[in-house]
Amino acid sequence: MDQEPTVVPQPQSPQQTSATFAILMSYKGEERTIELPLTDRMIAHLAIEAEFRATTVTDLIASLITKIAMNDKFDVVFEHPR
Repeated sequence: MDQEPTVVPQPQSPQQTSATFAILMSYKGEERTIELPLTDRMIAHLAIEAEFRATTVTDLIASLITKIAMNDKFDVVFEHPR
């Protein structure tokens, strides 16, 4: 008996990236794109936080990045001292 192989989707681990947000920065005529790989869990947290703040996930991410830069908190975000 020959059977067709069955493809069974594997569940993603909580740390596996499921989406990537990209930030396009333009400064003095130069552009740079930075990708932010996000897990399902991170996306869910951002979506809930955006809903509580009555904003979009995109606007929330932009606000977070702005506040991190303005307060020089990159070491906290990236979990290592400069």
